[in-house]
Amino acid sequence: MRGQFLAVIFLVALQFWIQDVAGAIEKPPPVRKCLCYRTRLEPIPKSAITKIVLMPPGDKCPKLEAIITTKKKHMICVDPEAKWFKNLLPNIKLLPKQK
Repeated sequence: MRGQFLAVIFLVALQFWIQDVAGAIEKPPPVRKCLCYRTRLEPIPKSAITKIVLMPPGDKCPKLEAIITTKKKHMICVDPEAKWFKNLLPNIKLLPKQK
């Protein structure tokens, strides 16, 4: 009787383990969505900027995104079409993605 009980417990545990492993395999990879839901309209002083990242449009986010990192480590989304931003980076050109 005890052997049957242990066998049932083992089979139930095995079933949960298989479901857990199968669930991990079936999960889709994380999807990149747009990072910027709001953009700052006011200009950011050039002296406060340490990094500028341009995220090109893609399958998951149809718009160009511009993210500025400040010296205080704040990440701020800005409108890449804003006149002040375009004046900040007059020589930047977006290159097509390389495969």
